[in-house]
Amino acid sequence: MGVMYDYFAAGSDERAATVLDLPAGPGGPLPAVPGLMDRVRAGDMAALQELRTPRVRWGEHGFQVLEVKGLDPIVTLATLEELITGVAYDDIVEGPRAGADIASADDGERMVVTVTDELQQALARCSPDELARAAAAWARTEELGGDDDVEPLTVFLGELAILAREALGRGERLYCWVCV
Repeated sequence: MGVMYDYFAAGSDERAATVLDLPAGPGGPLPAVPGLMDRVRAGDMAALQELRTPRVRWGEHGFQVLEVKGLDPIVTLATLEELITGVAYDDIVEGPRAGADIASADDGERMVVTVTDELQQALARCSPDELARAAAAWARTEELGGDDDVEPLTVFLGELAILAREALGRGERLYCWVCV
Protein backbone atom coordinates (compact mmCIF):
# COMPACT_ATOMS: atom_id res chain seq x y z
CA MET A 1 0.00 0.00 0.00
CA GLY A 2 2.80 2.45 0.80
CA VAL A 3 2.93 5.61 2.83
CA MET A 4 0.17 8.17 2.32
CA TYR A 5 0.96 11.86 2.34
CA ASP A 6 -1.75 14.50 2.51
CA TYR A 7 -0.37 17.99 1.98
CA PHE A 8 -2.80 20.51 3.39
CA ALA A 9 -3.20 24.11 4.52
CA ALA A 10 -4.08 25.32 8.00
CA GLY A 11 -4.05 28.64 9.83
CA SER A 12 -1.84 27.48 12.71
CA ASP A 13 0.23 24.59 13.99
CA GLU A 14 -2.48 23.92 16.57
CA ARG A 15 -5.19 23.69 13.91
CA ALA A 16 -2.97 21.49 11.73
CA ALA A 17 -2.33 19.12 14.65
CA THR A 18 -6.07 18.42 14.89
CA VAL A 19 -5.96 16.34 11.69
CA LEU A 20 -3.88 13.62 13.31
CA ASP A 21 -6.83 11.44 14.26
CA LEU A 22 -9.28 12.35 11.51
CA PRO A 23 -10.55 9.33 9.58
CA ALA A 24 -8.68 9.18 6.26
CA GLY A 25 -6.64 12.28 7.12
CA PRO A 26 -7.38 15.95 6.53
CA GLY A 27 -9.13 15.31 3.23
CA GLY A 28 -11.32 12.48 4.45
CA PRO A 29 -12.43 9.91 1.90
CA LEU A 30 -12.17 10.84 -1.75
CA PRO A 31 -15.47 12.08 -3.10
CA ALA A 32 -17.27 9.61 -5.33
CA VAL A 33 -17.14 10.35 -9.04
CA PRO A 34 -20.19 8.75 -10.65
CA GLY A 35 -19.17 5.97 -13.00
CA LEU A 36 -15.43 6.38 -12.50
CA MET A 37 -14.85 3.05 -10.75
CA ASP A 38 -17.03 1.27 -13.32
CA ARG A 39 -14.85 2.75 -16.07
CA VAL A 40 -11.66 1.70 -14.22
CA ARG A 41 -12.97 -1.88 -13.79
CA ALA A 42 -13.82 -1.93 -17.50
CA GLY A 43 -10.20 -1.17 -18.33
CA ASP A 44 -10.61 2.50 -19.29
CA MET A 45 -7.03 3.80 -19.07
CA ALA A 46 -8.17 7.45 -19.04
CA ALA A 47 -10.35 6.71 -16.01
CA LEU A 48 -7.43 5.00 -14.28
CA GLN A 49 -5.24 8.01 -14.98
CA GLU A 50 -7.95 10.33 -13.64
CA LEU A 51 -8.12 8.25 -10.45
CA ARG A 52 -4.33 8.37 -9.98
CA THR A 53 -3.82 12.07 -10.73
CA PRO A 54 -3.45 14.15 -7.56
CA ARG A 55 -5.66 17.23 -7.40
CA VAL A 56 -6.10 19.95 -4.81
CA ARG A 57 -9.55 19.69 -3.28
CA TRP A 58 -11.53 20.75 -0.26
CA GLY A 59 -11.94 17.79 2.06
CA GLU A 60 -14.91 16.98 4.23
CA HIS A 61 -13.06 18.23 7.33
CA GLY A 62 -12.69 21.77 5.96
CA PHE A 63 -9.04 21.56 4.87
CA GLN A 64 -7.73 22.19 1.40
CA VAL A 65 -5.69 19.08 0.63
CA LEU A 66 -3.49 17.36 -1.96
CA GLU A 67 -3.09 13.60 -1.53
CA VAL A 68 -0.09 11.74 -2.94
CA LYS A 69 2.05 8.67 -2.34
CA GLY A 70 5.83 8.50 -2.35
CA LEU A 71 6.71 12.20 -1.98
CA ASP A 72 7.67 12.68 1.63
CA PRO A 73 7.67 16.12 3.26
CA ILE A 74 11.18 15.93 4.64
CA VAL A 75 13.79 14.47 2.29
CA THR A 76 12.12 14.82 -1.11
CA LEU A 77 10.65 18.26 -0.40
CA ALA A 78 13.98 19.54 0.94
CA THR A 79 15.57 18.38 -2.31
CA LEU A 80 12.85 20.18 -4.26
CA GLU A 81 13.34 23.32 -2.16
CA GLU A 82 17.06 23.25 -2.88
CA LEU A 83 16.35 23.06 -6.62
CA ILE A 84 13.80 25.88 -6.57
CA THR A 85 15.45 28.29 -4.12
CA GLY A 86 19.17 27.53 -4.48
CA VAL A 87 19.52 27.18 -0.70
CA ALA A 88 21.76 24.26 0.32
CA TYR A 89 19.94 21.06 1.37
CA ASP A 90 21.74 20.94 4.74
CA ASP A 91 20.66 24.50 5.53
CA ILE A 92 17.06 23.67 4.62
CA VAL A 93 16.79 20.55 6.79
CA GLU A 94 18.34 22.39 9.75
CA GLY A 95 15.62 25.06 9.59
CA PRO A 96 13.00 25.15 12.36
CA ARG A 97 10.02 24.33 10.09
CA ALA A 98 11.66 21.67 7.92
CA GLY A 99 9.51 18.65 8.67
CA ALA A 100 8.95 19.68 12.27
CA ASP A 101 6.76 17.07 13.99
CA ILE A 102 3.80 18.92 15.49
CA ALA A 103 1.68 15.84 16.24
CA SER A 104 2.28 12.08 16.15
CA ALA A 105 0.74 8.81 17.24
CA ASP A 106 1.31 5.07 17.01
CA ASP A 107 5.11 5.35 17.30
CA GLY A 108 5.26 7.74 14.35
CA GLU A 109 3.02 5.75 12.02
CA ARG A 110 0.72 8.79 11.89
CA MET A 111 2.08 12.27 12.13
CA VAL A 112 1.62 15.87 11.10
CA VAL A 113 4.72 17.77 10.02
CA THR A 114 5.40 21.27 8.76
CA VAL A 115 6.41 22.30 5.25
CA THR A 116 8.83 25.22 5.20
CA ASP A 117 7.49 28.70 4.63
CA GLU A 118 10.32 29.26 2.15
CA LEU A 119 9.18 26.36 -0.04
CA GLN A 120 5.57 27.49 0.16
CA GLN A 121 6.53 31.01 -0.92
CA ALA A 122 8.81 29.76 -3.70
CA LEU A 123 6.12 27.44 -5.08
CA ALA A 124 3.56 30.24 -4.98
CA ARG A 125 5.85 32.41 -7.14
CA CYS A 126 6.79 29.75 -9.72
CA SER A 127 5.39 29.89 -13.23
CA PRO A 128 4.21 26.68 -14.93
CA ASP A 129 7.44 26.63 -16.99
CA GLU A 130 9.56 26.98 -13.85
CA LEU A 131 7.62 24.15 -12.21
CA ALA A 132 8.13 21.93 -15.26
CA ARG A 133 11.89 22.60 -15.19
CA ALA A 134 11.99 21.92 -11.45
CA ALA A 135 10.07 18.67 -11.95
CA ALA A 136 12.55 17.53 -14.61
CA ALA A 137 15.53 18.27 -12.35
CA TRP A 138 13.77 16.76 -9.32
CA ALA A 139 13.03 13.54 -11.21
CA ARG A 140 16.75 13.07 -11.85
CA THR A 141 17.69 13.27 -8.17
CA GLU A 142 18.83 10.28 -6.17
CA GLU A 143 15.84 10.66 -3.83
CA LEU A 144 13.46 10.05 -6.73
CA GLY A 145 15.55 7.36 -8.37
CA GLY A 146 16.62 9.32 -11.44
CA ASP A 147 13.26 8.66 -13.09
CA ASP A 148 12.73 9.93 -16.63
CA ASP A 149 8.94 10.15 -16.26
CA VAL A 150 8.51 13.77 -15.23
CA GLU A 151 4.81 14.16 -16.09
CA PRO A 152 3.50 12.94 -12.70
CA LEU A 153 5.94 15.23 -10.87
CA THR A 154 4.99 18.18 -13.07
CA VAL A 155 1.31 17.60 -12.28
CA PHE A 156 2.05 17.23 -8.56
CA LEU A 157 4.14 20.43 -8.48
CA GLY A 158 1.46 22.35 -10.33
CA GLU A 159 -1.11 21.24 -7.78
CA LEU A 160 1.22 21.88 -4.82
CA ALA A 161 1.84 25.38 -6.18
CA ILE A 162 -1.93 25.97 -6.32
CA LEU A 163 -2.23 24.80 -2.71
CA ALA A 164 0.69 27.07 -1.71
CA ARG A 165 -0.73 30.16 -3.46
CA GLU A 166 -4.25 29.71 -2.17
CA ALA A 167 -3.03 29.03 1.38
CA LEU A 168 -0.89 32.19 1.32
CA GLY A 169 -3.92 34.14 0.14
CA ARG A 170 -5.79 32.97 3.25
CA GLY A 171 -2.82 33.52 5.58
CA GLU A 172 -2.27 29.78 6.03
CA ARG A 173 0.80 27.57 6.06
CA LEU A 174 1.42 24.15 4.50
CA TYR A 175 1.61 20.89 6.42
CA CYS A 176 1.71 17.19 5.68
CA TRP A 177 -0.27 14.40 7.33
CA VAL A 178 1.72 11.16 7.09
CA CYS A 179 0.18 7.72 7.49
CA VAL A 180 2.23 4.53 7.28
